[in-house]
This record gives sequence, C-alpha cells and structure tokens, in this order.
Amino acid sequence: AIIDPASGHCIIVTALAGILTITGSGKLQNANAGCQAIQVSAPGIVYFNGITFGAMAATGVHVFGLGTGVQIIATGNYAIDGGAAAHMQAYYGAMITCNNRTVTLSGTPAFTTYAASVACGIVRMIGNTFTGSATGSKHTATRNGIIWHGGSTWPGSAGGSETTGGQAG
Repeated sequence: AIIDPASGHCIIVTALAGILTITGSGKLQNANAGCQAIQVSAPGIVYFNGITFGAMAATGVHVFGLGTGVQIIATGNYAIDGGAAAHMQAYYGAMITCNNRTVTLSGTPAFTTYAASVACGIVRMIGNTFTGSATGSKHTATRNGIIWHGGSTWPGSAGGSETTGGQAG
C-alpha cells in the first residue's frame, strides 16, 4: 500500500505513552510542502522497518524527530526510492538511530542533506550497508546537533558540514 495524503503528514505521532511500531512493505510519500513521511513530536519510542520512503516535497523529510524524549529507531532493513529535504532530521533533543541495517536506494534520490541534526538533536547511523546512491550533502549538524556515524560512509554526493557547535564523528 502507498500512503500519500492529500494534506498533512503520512504518519504523525503527537501523543505516545510507550512504544509504536511501524512495519510492513508499504510506501510513504508526500507532495505536501513541509510535511513528513514520519513525524514524531511526543516522548516515547517509535520503531520502523520494511518501509519504502518515496518522493517528498522539496521541504519534506522522511524521518523527523522533534523534542526531548523522542526516539525513532530503525529495527530492520528498509528502502528509499525518492528524495526529500533530508532523509533523517532530529531537532531539540530528539534521537534517530539506524545501526547495522541495509538501506537500499534506487533511482538516485536527491537530498538537500541525507541526515541533519539541529539544536541538540542526534542522528546515529553506525555500521549500515547502503546499496545504490543519492545526491546532496551527507550530513549537516548545527546549533549543537550531533551526527554520530562512527566512520561509516553515508549516501550523498558532497561532504557534510558542522556549524554553530554542531559535531560529527
């Protein structure tokens, strides 16, 4: 199944008292400006796996975490066949984790930046296998955001950047 809403986000979590799992062979895509495939802004844990992330509007993000206590974790392999402003973006203390997974990219998706961390957000992607390629910068860390790659190589056609206290390593 394809989730492609006429308005708003594909999946939005604004109240969560525990754990939510998003799994399956479905596809999330969204042509609405500023909308995300998965947006989590409530403390708790959201797991995802088996999903295909499709094309987003130029300002849309595939996986977006916003706020302290938000954890979004890839628990299995998944695919990307469409571009977005960012594949993963963590804001204001949110943490997005994708470790030791296979991420299959097809069609050379275009990103402004593959992973972004802002204002103490953390994106942690260590030990992954990426098949296929993408265009855009590999990462952006700003305002004390952290990109934790452990020396792994991420998709993108340009290096990453760290500004205003952002860190990557």
